[in-house]
Amino acid sequence: MRPASQPPRERDGSRGAGGPGADTAALPVYRFTYLADEVEVSPRAHALMCLAEHAAGAFDHAVRGVADPAALVTCLQLRDVLNSARLAGHTATPVETWQAALVLTHHDRSAPAGEAGADPLSRFIGAARLLEREISNGRRNDIDLHGEVSAALTGKSPRSAREGLRRDEGVLAAAPDSPPYARTTPPAELGHALAEWDRWVASPLVGPRLVRIAVAHAVLELSRPYPEANGHVSQLFSSAEMVRRGLTRDLSLSLSYWLDERGEECHRHLRDLVRGGPWSPWVEFFARGVHEQAVANLDLVEAQAALREELRDRVADEARKSPALRAVVAALPTAPVTSSHALTVRHGISPKTAWKITQDLERNGTLRVLAQHPFKIFVCDRAMDVLTLQRAAIPQQIPATFAPEPPR
Repeated sequence: MRPASQPPRERDGSRGAGGPGADTAALPVYRFTYLADEVEVSPRAHALMCLAEHAAGAFDHAVRGVADPAALVTCLQLRDVLNSARLAGHTATPVETWQAALVLTHHDRSAPAGEAGADPLSRFIGAARLLEREISNGRRNDIDLHGEVSAALTGKSPRSAREGLRRDEGVLAAAPDSPPYARTTPPAELGHALAEWDRWVASPLVGPRLVRIAVAHAVLELSRPYPEANGHVSQLFSSAEMVRRGLTRDLSLSLSYWLDERGEECHRHLRDLVRGGPWSPWVEFFARGVHEQAVANLDLVEAQAALREELRDRVADEARKSPALRAVVAALPTAPVTSSHALTVRHGISPKTAWKITQDLERNGTLRVLAQHPFKIFVCDRAMDVLTLQRAAIPQQIPATFAPEPPR
């Protein structure tokens, strides 16, 4: 049992519900203040924003060029689900994550609301699918929507935004075992603060798109509006806002992994914001994340293309006689966990043909039997290796100062 002054914390560094205690009473409190339509940032931040938007655009263009863009987007979302599950303290492997998604699809639960009692992976997958569906239908990326996302993440029934807000004091810390550095927005002020945040996020855009997204993300991180899963909600918000603002066409660019790998640096910037520091350092940090993650995702697209050729070569002789086999093998890099039923639905082939293809691919080592129940499930280990490899992007060097060009 933890003493009352040490309430439980989320794995992403924030402490959960519970009074701040005597040891935190003197900490600064984060309060959302009115923001101008255009937040002023440094020339360096503007330069990094340009690089980040260019990289995001290049990645989005690459997504359009693959054989099955929807499958690639699903893969990227499942990588994010895996990271969210681990951060929430749930032990999960990449294969288990993709297997859970396949089982959900098999049972036609395409957008589970995270009903109570569902396993954590199903809840995280359901929350991502809920957000994707609502954003694609043109819904506002607002606090009402993310109240439903938070409920799905935690296995609770959706409630109104006000009913689902945090009702206890909370604190922020860089890691579960780190001392807190600030108190979150007081519960009595959350409703008004989030209404102002909603208004500001939806207002006409004046400055760069990523500046607005970066600032809005930070406000969610510091406000911690829900009892649980706040870090995951803020990261899902940013992915959805990139879609709404036209940076990407799908929920394909998430900073979840990038931010969590840099947790100490992230919280250092957030701590400075609580103390009234300028927005530029945080915006520069966020832009660097968008740029590096977009480049890493481009690397993934290239690695999947190379794997596709490798797998095609492995079955070249048989594939000449079987268009169905060619299609199945080509899809494995973005559908590494599959079943005969999934192949039948995905490729429009007969159950008998699908069964034969899985047997042949298992025999030559392309597929491995993963589970026998609730139905026979296969995994392509080579494809899983490529998918779960987070390649380190080479950071773009930006000069610390900007001087006018010399006269010619």
